[in-house]
Amino acid sequence: MPRQDALAFALVGSTDTFQVNVIPVIAKADTLSKPELKKLKEQIKADIAKHKIKVFTPAIDEDDSDAVSFTYLLLDALPFALVGSTDTFQAGGRSIRGRQYPWGIIEVDNSDHCDYNLLKDMLVRWVYCL
Repeated sequence: MPRQDALAFALVGSTDTFQVNVIPVIAKADTLSKPELKKLKEQIKADIAKHKIKVFTPAIDEDDSDAVSFTYLLLDALPFALVGSTDTFQAGGRSIRGRQYPWGIIEVDNSDHCDYNLLKDMLVRWVYCL
């Protein structure tokens, strides 16, 4: 494990004296292939479990089946794979926020390209818990 990763785990893992909400993310997820991203997510989940890091888990309202399925979708997506951009492009008659590559555009707001919408929905829905 690189030194900065060990330091980050040591700092975050020592939350016994204070309360924090950790939401793991993978930045610049467009630099990874789908298999690489899947493997990295599994590795991060294993590291979180190994180091007993408490990750924010939204409360589950068992009475609302839509909320239950959405909550499990969020938990399954952790860590969130993010693509950030402030650039907009015109495609198909609509404005798209994303990154332009020779082979196409990565859309920030497209759930097939990244988990930005899931993270945004989670933060908006459970902001009072944070």
